[in-house]
Amino acid sequence: SGGIADTVAPTAEDDVIFNANSGNVTVDATAVAKTINQTGYTNVLTHNAVTLTVSGSVTLASGKYTTSGAATLAIDATGTLTSAGNTLYNLTVNASGGTVTLGDASNVSNEVTHSFGTFITYGGAGALTHNWFKFTSYPTNIRTMTLGNSTINISAAYPNYSWNMAYALNLTFNANTSTINMTGSNAYFY
Repeated sequence: SGGIADTVAPTAEDDVIFNANSGNVTVDATAVAKTINQTGYTNVLTHNAVTLTVSGSVTLASGKYTTSGAATLAIDATGTLTSAGNTLYNLTVNASGGTVTLGDASNVSNEVTHSFGTFITYGGAGALTHNWFKFTSYPTNIRTMTLGNSTINISAAYPNYSWNMAYALNLTFNANTSTINMTGSNAYFY
């Protein structure tokens, strides 16, 4: 957050804090962080077509995160994603032995992938609405998905796999009282 250390790329052990003293930041190479927190951030984090892997929570500030190209935000350990109305391009949940919780409504313009760990979409914050292009849960890793009372809107059209859970081995799926809406032409569950 501001100062000379901003010129050094974070490691998987670093909490990355953006505050009022932090300038505009561009992620243009594969990167890692322990956590990301934009509370009080007044500039913009631009995430280009690379993977940013976070081993904990991600708290974005409204209007302060943008993607350019096929940017992937990957969360690989227990944490909460608070996207604050920002649109992600790809979101990957790969938390072996951990739990990733969506702390607020989310917008993902390409794909949400759940490949390992527990993925909770309702975050304890009441009914949340998520707008995703498509969703995939694979391969055969041990994973649990709990939707609670969330609403998930999927907009992918055929021939995309709109909602793909074809690899259901080792998957525990808790639909609870959720609603999944498919709005794409010829959209389907697989």
